[in-house]
Amino acid sequence: MEQATETTTPIAPPRTDTFAHAHTVAGAVISYLGTDEVPFAVEIEEDFPSGWRVHLKFRETRAAGLLAFAALVDVPVTRATTEFGIHLDAYARIESVEVRGSALVSPPIAAQLEHQPGSAEPNPEPAAEETPAVQPVPLGASVLATVPAITPVTGDTADGGQ
Repeated sequence: MEQATETTTPIAPPRTDTFAHAHTVAGAVISYLGTDEVPFAVEIEEDFPSGWRVHLKFRETRAAGLLAFAALVDVPVTRATTEFGIHLDAYARIESVEVRGSALVSPPIAAQLEHQPGSAEPNPEPAAEETPAVQPVPLGASVLATVPAITPVTGDTADGGQ
């Protein structure tokens, strides 16, 4: 009977819980977005209970990229109204990596992205300028016109009058 003289190592499947894997997933997602839809920032971080996370941050001018991401992974876009604007989010898990896209947009941009008519609040009329309580005084008639810009210092005042 022959005995194995070399130890064999079983072939393990590739690990999917690495930064490199999360980076690859982020790159794959971004490669499907159009050039005017790419995020302005991508954060990759590890969270113990949920593994690796990728956060795609979209500016208001490229918020259509968030909708393209949501359509790509077939997830809904959630909406939250904050004091700073409308916060849009989309979450998906791709190959064990949590991928989140988010954008903070103004209400008119949110309505445009969601294909809704303009915001319910039309642009307000500019307020009529109120006349100031005190009318400005022309520079030639002001006190500044009669005071010399440079006051000469004489020997009597320079040494304290001594």
